[in-house]
Amino acid sequence: MRHLPISISPNPFVDSFSIDIESRQVDDSFCIVRLSDSSGKIHRMLGVGFEQGNNHVQMDRLFYLSPGTYYLNIKNIEGRDLYNAILVKK
Repeated sequence: MRHLPISISPNPFVDSFSIDIESRQVDDSFCIVRLSDSSGKIHRMLGVGFEQGNNHVQMDRLFYLSPGTYYLNIKNIEGRDLYNAILVKK
């Protein structure tokens, strides 16, 4: 897995968080951003087009999620993992 320059804030989150990604290559131009729980249930999935340079993705309206641990995964269009993170919902 290749690591992208990425930051997620806030973590822990209440009902939203943001993802800032620096895309350096053309093969990162379209990605799937997925938020799932420990059982594997997907709670949010977005197809995101990234431009070369800095990109911002807002994951909001997550108030319905129960407090706990969630998993963020970003894959490129070929299904290759680009980034994984653990997030905590307050």
